[in-house]
Amino acid sequence: MSEFRNNQPQYTAHKTWDALTRRGITMPAQVTEAMDLLTYVESVKPRNDVDHAPIAEAYLNREPAEQIAQKAAVMYAAGLQFSAWSNARDRAARGVLEALRFNHDELVAGMAELAAPLIEAIEHVARLDTHSVDALVVAGRNDDARILAELQTTVAELKALYELRRVTTPPGFRYASGAIDCGEWQDPRKVTHASGANPHSYYVHGVQLGGRLWFPTVGEAESTARNIRAAVEHDRQTEEAAGFTERVRRFGAAHA
Repeated sequence: MSEFRNNQPQYTAHKTWDALTRRGITMPAQVTEAMDLLTYVESVKPRNDVDHAPIAEAYLNREPAEQIAQKAAVMYAAGLQFSAWSNARDRAARGVLEALRFNHDELVAGMAELAAPLIEAIEHVARLDTHSVDALVVAGRNDDARILAELQTTVAELKALYELRRVTTPPGFRYASGAIDCGEWQDPRKVTHASGANPHSYYVHGVQLGGRLWFPTVGEAESTARNIRAAVEHDRQTEEAAGFTERVRRFGAAHA
């Protein structure tokens, strides 16, 4: 399950903000302003003191009706205030999420800078003639050994960035067109047969098959996927037309 997936918008807002700022990604002014508002609202959280017991005790103690009504009014006001505050907090949190999604392209540009060396490291491992850290160390290839040893961490961070990108993607937008998904691979057709017991071996195998990892915005991915889908459909129609032409030729030859 995604670490960002939670029914409470303030949870998602804080987790996403923390994950982005922790990685040094510059936050757009709109996002900063929205987070400042959420932080303020959370700082003025009222006490949730609604408790019917004191009012019940007041009745049992035969207190005057006016005093009971006053206690009930205080309790009602406290409950109403806390309910209103909760609503304000949720609205402020949703404002943060909306600001993140509105600034999707700018945020993805920052994430892409972080993803570039990670993708380069995966491609480096894919080119190695051995995937034994010990063998590389013995051969004096310490840089290769280090990059290989860090592969699992490298892939985990890349996947975390892809997940962060998903959280900042506006609702309803996809990195795909039909079944062609270009969110991670620029041309997923090349990695159709990629396999691996875990994500890092899968990515390495995909690169070895000719796949190219990238970190596009939702618009870039969808546009690329749409073009690939159109090319696939064109090839299919061309193949069908060629097959039909060949069948006609054979039929004519058979009846000549």
